[in-house]
Amino acid sequence: MNDIFLKRFKAIRQRQLVSDIIQLLTLACLTLIVGFALLTAADWQWELSRAWRIPLHWTIWAMGGLVAAWHSLRLVDRATAEITASKIESAFPELGQAVRTTFEFGTPLAVGKTPSGAAVSLVAALAEDTHRRALPLTIEDVVPVKRVLALVALAGLFALGFAALVLAKWDWQTAASRAMLVEMPYRQLYAAPGNTIVDENGSLSLKVVVVGRTNEPVVFQNRWVEPTIGSWTERTIPADQASDPTLQAAAVELGLNADDASNRMATGNRPHTLHRVNYEALAKGFEYRFSVPGAETETYKVGIRRPVRIKEFEVDLLAPAYTRLAPQTLRDGNITGLAGSQLSFRLTFDKPVRTASIELTPRTSGLIEDGENPAVSLPLLVAASGSAGKIAPCTAEMVLDGDRQYTILAEAIDGTRLPKNKFRIRVKADQAPQITFEEPIDAVEVHTLAELLMKVRVQDDFGLTNAGIIFQVNNDQEIPLIAEEFQAVAAAIQEGESTGAMSAQTQATLEKLLPLEVFRLTQKDSIMYFAYAVDNLPDNPQRTETEMRFVDIRPLKRRYNVIDPD
Repeated sequence: MNDIFLKRFKAIRQRQLVSDIIQLLTLACLTLIVGFALLTAADWQWELSRAWRIPLHWTIWAMGGLVAAWHSLRLVDRATAEITASKIESAFPELGQAVRTTFEFGTPLAVGKTPSGAAVSLVAALAEDTHRRALPLTIEDVVPVKRVLALVALAGLFALGFAALVLAKWDWQTAASRAMLVEMPYRQLYAAPGNTIVDENGSLSLKVVVVGRTNEPVVFQNRWVEPTIGSWTERTIPADQASDPTLQAAAVELGLNADDASNRMATGNRPHTLHRVNYEALAKGFEYRFSVPGAETETYKVGIRRPVRIKEFEVDLLAPAYTRLAPQTLRDGNITGLAGSQLSFRLTFDKPVRTASIELTPRTSGLIEDGENPAVSLPLLVAASGSAGKIAPCTAEMVLDGDRQYTILAEAIDGTRLPKNKFRIRVKADQAPQITFEEPIDAVEVHTLAELLMKVRVQDDFGLTNAGIIFQVNNDQEIPLIAEEFQAVAAAIQEGESTGAMSAQTQATLEKLLPLEVFRLTQKDSIMYFAYAVDNLPDNPQRTETEMRFVDIRPLKRRYNVIDPD
């Protein structure tokens, strides 16, 4: 029997099966491509949340599976030889039912079997006739190859167009990744300096770079954490229009290496904006974070590094020994003391210090030349830590030698410094003694036999050594009317210093009569007098003298009575 037609028919069936399978796969893939393209476009437009994308993602897969299942069932139904023969007979009516009859009765003979109810010769003749009639016909055209190829081309063009769009636009790449449930935000935030510590009353600049879509506002949230944690506050931060437009410059703003910017930040053709938040004179610590729709930085903390402070300030003031003043302890940096006094500084800081000093500069009063009172740096001796972790004081000593201004400098172990400060030292000089005449009050006129009372009061700020009144007749030799020596008193004071019961004599009253009759004076004579006092300043005692005063000599008064001659 001639089985050429049966082989041709079998090839057509195989071709139909391959075409149906390709069509099935193409339709399923096209369904998935279109579905994910629509999901990508929707996410690109509206930035769908994950709660929306997950069900839509699996819905697309379900739709692709339904299309594949539907066409698989149709493939099973259309995969029979009868369907193929029916298609050939429909496409070529001139063959009649020869194709189906040849297939039904010729197939058993082709495999060595005899079809029941049919003669072998008749079946062979039918097959030969069907082959002869179908030979000039293109019965292979019943397989819709062109339609399938067009469908494949359509799917391929759509896939290529979608892929080109995704590869050309970074935001479409992001949307496609998000459609596949890969969490890739449209915006990325890079903040600096992150967690940091700022010196008290220092300044701080917080920066954030938004890479990607920059159409949404940047929200800055912060809350104070010192002394207690407060509530979050937020505000919108505008972009810094004056910043360098390059992404590498933005990376440098954040403290990144410009050469490594591509490794640390999203690069390519993505836009970006730089935003700043500036603080001045920070006194409290706080937490902060930046956010945009779809992205948020972690919460960072800004701590305050308190500068080293003076916890205790004590100055022992010891006046010169001759003043016999009791020692004083001052707790104020502004010091007033007698020249030559000894100062002992004791400063305790609130944290261990590495170095500390007192910088003394002359006061610009004009009374003291700078060369006589130069600037001096007086180191504070930093003692070892006290017992049980207690911070030991720093000490320094100096002698008061002139008015000064001074500043205390200190650097703690943690690098903080003492805030700016300025104090004053005022030096009091030992004042010269003061003398006041009580008698006579002013210039006097007396007769030659008068007894003139001279009385003077003297005083000094710390002690007297001697005082007296000197007079002179007719510019002759000066004669002491009275001279008071306080040396004996001073010696007694030295003996009583151990008990502290005695102190230096700082004031006294001297008085004595001056008998004029012993000098046999006449109206032509003159008497001059003055008083003096000397203090106890060592090495260079100060002496004070009054102005020269005068006594006028007048004759004795005589009274005359006018007698009426009548």
